[in-house]
Amino acid sequence: MFCEQCRLSQEINALSRYLIFENLRSEISEDFGEHFFKIQDKYLISNTKYMCDRCKTELNKNEWIYINEEELFEELGRLVAMSLPEFELFDGSDNDMIIADVNETYKDDEIMRDKICDEVSDGNLLINVIKEQLDFCCDDLLPEIKDEIINYLKQNHILSDFDDMHTRVLTKSDIEFTNRNFYKDYDEDVSFSLNKSIEYINSLNMEELDILKKDINNDKFLENNRVFKNLRIAIQHLSESHIGTYISRGKFYRARSMSENNSSKLKRLNAEQLKKDALTPPLGIPSQGRWNKGGKPTALYISNEYSQLPREINFNYANQKNKLVIFCLETYKKRFLLPVSLLLEDSKLYKKVSEPVNKNDKKSYKQQYVLSNLLGKIILNSGYDGIIYDPIGSNDKEAPLNFALFNHDVTNLEEFKDIKINGYFICNN
Repeated sequence: MFCEQCRLSQEINALSRYLIFENLRSEISEDFGEHFFKIQDKYLISNTKYMCDRCKTELNKNEWIYINEEELFEELGRLVAMSLPEFELFDGSDNDMIIADVNETYKDDEIMRDKICDEVSDGNLLINVIKEQLDFCCDDLLPEIKDEIINYLKQNHILSDFDDMHTRVLTKSDIEFTNRNFYKDYDEDVSFSLNKSIEYINSLNMEELDILKKDINNDKFLENNRVFKNLRIAIQHLSESHIGTYISRGKFYRARSMSENNSSKLKRLNAEQLKKDALTPPLGIPSQGRWNKGGKPTALYISNEYSQLPREINFNYANQKNKLVIFCLETYKKRFLLPVSLLLEDSKLYKKVSEPVNKNDKKSYKQQYVLSNLLGKIILNSGYDGIIYDPIGSNDKEAPLNFALFNHDVTNLEEFKDIKINGYFICNN
């Protein structure tokens, strides 16, 4: 058993990003993100123990913890093996042929001959290829899943007659590079459906985004705004290309700052009352502008690690009279989510919507939320059920994932009827 404070848990977070990213960037039909979330949820349970077996951290009752580690690592190993690039055993004969061809073609040009020959791959050790691919989990997680990766490769004949991780291999990219540069018979794939949408979003400049923000605040100009119209088309294109990942079951956390009196009343609430307290956003300025109209949950903001939530709501334990209540949520509805941080992380739009909120802003809405509100509405209207995005103040590969699940009917909580509250605890640090 291990908890989310363990290094293993952090590397599993990074693995989730890698698998979602590989699914988005490849032509493989497998939704690695969906498979990952199913595996993760299968081995997470609500804690009843006092202390983590691995890191000896004192645990909160009801927080999610991992169990059955051996089975968990076997399933993760198989999934990782499925996501790895294609391999071919390297025996040197292909290189001999390439170098012979290069020498013949450039026999009168020693400089070009040497330059090309230096670029011919001599293969890599399988363990090094995997370490490079999984550079975020070499320390703790890779040793746990390594054997199952080998078993999968052998059982599925992806590599025949190889002994172990020290077998020398060529990757698909090595082979494509060789064909493209030496034999000119490589038909480069141009069907990558992200290009058009991401190219437009990356091309936005800060001046255009500032004009867009002004037009949103005075929305009678919005439909005439070129950036708005093109942004809507770009997001729609992502949806039509089925770019995203599914979650069909998930375990999450949601935080609420509550007075000591209100937090103490929670233990007397029935399941439906507890759910209403957990899901309904508070009235007033804090929720105005964050794409939640006071008391109506237009989107449900949650995280897969509770340690992230105090930063999200800027909770100061030392100067705070209220209690930070962490609700443990479980969902059973299949939802199609757009991982905006993985797709748009290099764009000016994402940098703009990720700006810290000015907590001293006295206006009835938060200026910094305007663009994120617009982006959220466009994504919802493009057919997505929510988004996956980066937490505040972290570009770390091992950072938790945040989620916003959309409510298509803000008049009630019916859209979230699948969500169950599995308990709560007071977060003290």
